[in-house]
Amino acid sequence: MIFTGSIISFEAGQSAEALKLLEKFPEIEVHTFSEDGNNAVVSIETNDSKALENITDKLKKADGIKDIAHHYMYFGEETEKLLTEDAASTELGAFFKSARIKNGKAL
Repeated sequence: MIFTGSIISFEAGQSAEALKLLEKFPEIEVHTFSEDGNNAVVSIETNDSKALENITDKLKKADGIKDIAHHYMYFGEETEKLLTEDAASTELGAFFKSARIKNGKAL
């Protein structure tokens, strides 16, 4: 399970449309907005890093969303996977790319 605390920035004047999009993701909980309404503080809960990557990619490509930045991350079981021999697994996704490098060489 992965938990993130993130900030999503909206294009000016697009916050209402972007919020409708966020409501379609059961993994995302909106907590508060900036005074100008152009940023939202959210938490995202996914089963693994690949699911988080997919949500992040969809949001970055969506109309009305300028950017998404993950400021806090708790990886839970994902770190356990890194400590095993399966650290070379592509299942861990890009969030763990640097962890799959050993002695300067990609695994």
